[in-house]
Amino acid sequence: MNTFQLTMSMACGSVFAVAGRVGDIPLEPGWPVPTGFSVSPSGTAAQMDDDPQLEVIIASQDEHVYVFDHDGSLLPGWPRWIGETLWPDQWANTNSSPAVADIDGDGEAEIIVGSLSAELYAFNRDGSYVPGFPRATSFMVYSTPALGDIDGDDELEIVFGDNHGYIYALNTDGTDCAGFPYPTGYTVHASPALGDLDGDGYPEIVVGSEHDNPDFFAIDGDGTDLPGFPLNLDPNVGIISSPALADLDLDGSLDIVVGCRNGLICVLDATGSFLPGWPIDAGYSCQSSPTLVDLDGDPELEIIVGMNDSQVVAYNHDGTTLPGWPVPTSYTVISSPSVGDVDGDGRVEIIVGENTGKVYGFEIDGTAVDGFPLLDATYTIYSSPLLADLDLDGHLELLVGCNDTWVYCWDLGEATHDAELLPWPQFRADGRNTACLYRPTYVVISDPPESLAQGQSAEIDLAVTSIVDDAVEFDFWWRVFDESGVVGDWPTPEVQTLSLDGFETRPVMSELSVPEAAAPGLYLCQVYLGAHEQSSFDTASFELTVTVAGDVDGDGDVDTSDLLALLAAWGDCPPPPEDCPADFDQDGDVDTTDLLTLLANWG
Repeated sequence: MNTFQLTMSMACGSVFAVAGRVGDIPLEPGWPVPTGFSVSPSGTAAQMDDDPQLEVIIASQDEHVYVFDHDGSLLPGWPRWIGETLWPDQWANTNSSPAVADIDGDGEAEIIVGSLSAELYAFNRDGSYVPGFPRATSFMVYSTPALGDIDGDDELEIVFGDNHGYIYALNTDGTDCAGFPYPTGYTVHASPALGDLDGDGYPEIVVGSEHDNPDFFAIDGDGTDLPGFPLNLDPNVGIISSPALADLDLDGSLDIVVGCRNGLICVLDATGSFLPGWPIDAGYSCQSSPTLVDLDGDPELEIIVGMNDSQVVAYNHDGTTLPGWPVPTSYTVISSPSVGDVDGDGRVEIIVGENTGKVYGFEIDGTAVDGFPLLDATYTIYSSPLLADLDLDGHLELLVGCNDTWVYCWDLGEATHDAELLPWPQFRADGRNTACLYRPTYVVISDPPESLAQGQSAEIDLAVTSIVDDAVEFDFWWRVFDESGVVGDWPTPEVQTLSLDGFETRPVMSELSVPEAAAPGLYLCQVYLGAHEQSSFDTASFELTVTVAGDVDGDGDVDTSDLLALLAAWGDCPPPPEDCPADFDQDGDVDTTDLLTLLANWG
């Protein structure tokens, strides 16, 4: 048995609770900012100048792409015109959103975005064109570009669709990749997802089309169809929702999730077969794009998506509905959900816009997050929320475009930014718009204690499992949250680095020690796998009630009933502590030392 000890020393000091964010959520200073027309595309954030703060990159239907500093001011050289719209449509809800990455290896991020002028644009951060761009297409580009190395040349390719039904894959100089463009037969409003479906080490392309039959495609990097594809998921209508990829059922391969305009939510494996329990008739048309995250702390992922019948739905991987869902909204939800911890309580929440201009926030159980919905916007929101700490002040910001021509940004408050709890912080998951959640391992906690007294310890049994072929190395760490929803002053252990072979499961034992001065109450103990202080790809948690040392029956008072319980347990009392609550010092005996502890805390 491969076991290592992780001692979680929490022996100093009391918990210093900081009040969480309560009440109205203010706009960030300098925001909202105007554009010249509706803002249905979604924003992303990246470092686009020489200071460390993040900038916001977002397109508007005024035929421009904007780069705003964190304070709402425009960066020099911006906005930039992206061509004259061939077919103006103020109600368009699938306009191309920017992708951001260093595509030319110069150490600086470039901006790539589609245009309704039948072109794809690529800009350097100063607003100048990347050589080879703008690149002409056969018709307007509503599709959002995705970036990935689809052909194994160690360079990023740019993948997107156009309204004549072609899927393009471009090299970074604007030339076509071999085998592209790929014809689907009709308009492609949807945006491609990129992920390794066939295990060859390189991402494939997954995208829907509004073609009658077929309407759903999985394409290899050479432009050929993957086995089992194309499919006809939405007969006679076609697909606008953009797919998302993740290993939902922990079988070691990516699964595919997409919504249909006939109201079906489809979940497929990498060969195009439906997973058990799918498809599901969610009730009405779906244009929102699905979000895939672990909401409830079990190993499998959940699916969240907006619906055109004024609700947001959430399902387990097997097609069962999450408790408390679906949740109603005021009107159609075309915006796609983003997920992160927006209130600093150690648990993720779901944020989404809707068509009356509200921005909703939902807890995992479907109840409203305190302070939501946000009501500052005045018109339709098709844009999907962006969650990021733009000004690096420790406050999470929430940004969204609105069809009232403005871009809104709210400050979610002190201690709300936690990079390790932002599993899906924006449209298409990341700045490259891959819509693919990479999770090579997961962790499970077995039979954790429900309560411990001040000064007590318990061994926590965990199992960490790899769900990929290759060896993987990652960080492993703990954090503890107090009941107010802010990280308490409990020192965490040193970060451990784990290495697992392909498909290996490794037992891990951690010792959790409660400080003697810890305030009684409820705590969230959470373990993370990922890159410490950067991101996590899996978490698991349990709630722990800390009681006063001497409170044997846990009623909040140390009194006669506790004294009688201690005397009844006098003598040998082997661990674990939950089986012997009167053994306060956990030495295996209920004796005079424990009696003195009880008397010292009487009352």
